[in-house]
Amino acid sequence: MSILPLFLHHYHRARDTFTGLKKTCRKLAYSFWQYLISRLKGDENIPYLPDVI
Repeated sequence: MSILPLFLHHYHRARDTFTGLKKTCRKLAYSFWQYLISRLKGDENIPYLPDVI
């Protein structure tokens, strides 16, 4: 059995998730990278997107 189908499933899921985040950040005039860094650091400089929407 090949691992490729499993890899592709996770790849597409991650790509779709980050694409959605990027589009939402753009609509709210937030920098996608600043939002991502804020979430990874846990500093909450940029509010959570569900709280803003």
